[in-house]
Amino acid sequence: MFVHGVNNHVDDMAQVTIMGAPSRSPQTLREILGLSDMMPYRSKRSLLVPPMFVPENQRAPFPRLIGKSHVISSDMKEDHIFRLTGRGADQDPKGVFSINRLTGDVAVSRALDREAIAYYHLQVSTTDLSGKLVEGPVDLDVSVIDQNDNRPVFKEPRYSGEVQEGSPTGTTVMTMTAYDADDPNTDNAVLRYIIMRQLPDKPSPNMFYIDPERGDIVTVISPHQLDRETLPTTQYELEIVAKDMAGSEVGLTGTATATITITDRNDHAPEFTHSL
Repeated sequence: MFVHGVNNHVDDMAQVTIMGAPSRSPQTLREILGLSDMMPYRSKRSLLVPPMFVPENQRAPFPRLIGKSHVISSDMKEDHIFRLTGRGADQDPKGVFSINRLTGDVAVSRALDREAIAYYHLQVSTTDLSGKLVEGPVDLDVSVIDQNDNRPVFKEPRYSGEVQEGSPTGTTVMTMTAYDADDPNTDNAVLRYIIMRQLPDKPSPNMFYIDPERGDIVTVISPHQLDRETLPTTQYELEIVAKDMAGSEVGLTGTATATITITDRNDHAPEFTHSL
């Protein structure tokens, strides 16, 4: 016999051998402990239902096996029928999951979309052949595993910002923010930002810099060069790209345009065009 003891400080198991009692039936130990007259003997059952995981966007053929429920019984000859209930089984969306009545095998019947439903909370129970409940219901949690099937999306295709001429290098002009519908706990939704192109590219093709993680656009050009009166234009357009998978080569991209206006400041005294 194994004795399993648990408290806040220890979780241990010991084997105890009982000597002197004949091995007759499962009731032998009950008789030794004096339990025979206190309660009737009942075979012990346990319904084990592990959590299950399904990748989204799977292709046919269906149904596909995703896991198995188990009945652990001291009388393995007992008949039992598995039943599956809950959203995705007998509740909308119905028929997404099914269970084999005899084996407990759980299957998915079609491709899933994590962005539509990320988790399914079902219940498994067993009945006897007459339909009487034997064990359960026990919760079955099915998690849909994310795939990188969504591109980063900017809220608007075009954004506008402005910076005053002569501003110190590192001045924040604006912030670009994109959104990715994939699982935020995976790299599928981790975005990195880059400036792909600046127009015009004078006096320098790198007048601005974007923080790859935050999306903040800051000035790189020196205050002396950031002169509205000498620049070839007062507006610059930046093509901003957001890439998921933390910017890796296999990441998906989204694009937006940032228009930056160089504003004037009162840095010139009035001058007479003709001497008096």
